[in-house]
Amino acid sequence: MKMFLFLLLLFPMIVMAGNDPLSIKTLAETMDRSTLEAKITRLEASGDGIGEIGRLKRLGIAWHNLSALEVGGASGEADKWLKKAFAASPDDYEVMAYYGSARTMVSRDSWNVLTKMDIANEGIALIDKAIRKAPNNIIVRMVRANNSLALPEFFERRPKAREDFSFLHERLDRLDISPETRAEICFELGGILAGRGSGKGPNPL
Repeated sequence: MKMFLFLLLLFPMIVMAGNDPLSIKTLAETMDRSTLEAKITRLEASGDGIGEIGRLKRLGIAWHNLSALEVGGASGEADKWLKKAFAASPDDYEVMAYYGSARTMVSRDSWNVLTKMDIANEGIALIDKAIRKAPNNIIVRMVRANNSLALPEFFERRPKAREDFSFLHERLDRLDISPETRAEICFELGGILAGRGSGKGPNPL
């Protein structure tokens, strides 16, 4: 009987473990539109079995990556969810970096020439603050590196991209990242050192 009760209690834990939501790291590396849209649907419908702050963060990152793919309306959604996540967890520097990047993409998509620059500069300031607070955070570094490459030249962010990709490249053998992200770091750093533009176009992470 005791064994039966133990198994009864253990079974839901096993089921939950098999249905864990995408980790933040995995979600951050996901740039497939259908995968991101499916994740958003699950998060909006049920929360995907995570706390509210985790839900807000994941929704924000998923929409952010859709915005990087230039899906219509995605920058506004990313901005909305990441603003909520940042308000709920202001010391989460990954959220801070993503929110800053989302702000720059809102600026990218805006037709209001009077506010575009202010919004972009607000986003850049948030990203740089996240780096100062969490300089060894790989996600924060990747966000700034890719965002810096995507911004127009007059923002003069290419030195930041070089700094961040160099930081990541020096630690490449120790990073817990996918082979695709590893290749991206090498490719983008090589492009910067060779003086060519990003191979991805204006799409921040």
